[in-house]
Amino acid sequence: MGGATAATAAASIATILAPWDASAEALIVLCNWGANEMTGALPAEATWEANYLTIIDAVLAKWPNATVYLMYPWIQGQDAKAATLHGYIDTIIAARPGGRVVAGPDEAVWLKGADDGATMTTDGIHYSAAGMLEAAAQWATVLGW
Repeated sequence: MGGATAATAAASIATILAPWDASAEALIVLCNWGANEMTGALPAEATWEANYLTIIDAVLAKWPNATVYLMYPWIQGQDAKAATLHGYIDTIIAARPGGRVVAGPDEAVWLKGADDGATMTTDGIHYSAAGMLEAAAQWATVLGW
């Protein structure tokens, strides 16, 4: 869902999930929300968390045995906002105890890197080819593969 925010995704989550077969039994769901919010003023914490929890709850309602992994987002020049969203995501994970919602990779570590995202992004936001490969490697590590 390129260009979406947690708010726009939450508002249309039923439509987003509708084409996916619930009987296919998704066991792992990878989420990465927040980069689009960092391009402007961040929404209020309670609002952003409620929107993200709406998405997560809809996913878990469709696939009750899934584990949802949440990437910590980052974009170039928005380190403070990324850190704020990191805290919001920690709150979300704590709001759904039992290991069904867990932390994923942290883009502020691997995407930003030592060169402020020049290698891993095409524009400080979107993954370059190297960034795509590294994102896959980061997810594989988190998933224990």
